[in-house]
Amino acid sequence: MEGSFETQGTNFSLTLHLSSAAGVVTERGGLPTTPAEIHEGKVDGDTVSFWLDTDYQGQKYKLIYKGKVSTGMIAFTFGTDDGSWSTDMTATKAM
Repeated sequence: MEGSFETQGTNFSLTLHLSSAAGVVTERGGLPTTPAEIHEGKVDGDTVSFWLDTDYQGQKYKLIYKGKVSTGMIAFTFGTDDGSWSTDMTATKAM
């Protein structure tokens, strides 16, 4: 899945490789240059959630993702675990 978001005037592209089985989401995601392993991934009905560690400008962050699944896309809200930053992004199936 691919999506993008804007923060502080800069647009960032994200790539998410998601697999699910028995309600558990696995694989990796993040900025194309720094993919990270997905942790504690869950699917409950049309809701998906997971977290991953990322590196931005030399600083490590834990990002919490929550999304609503619909046909061919997931509408995510994600942000830092301390709540200091968050944004919305729609990820669609890569062609």
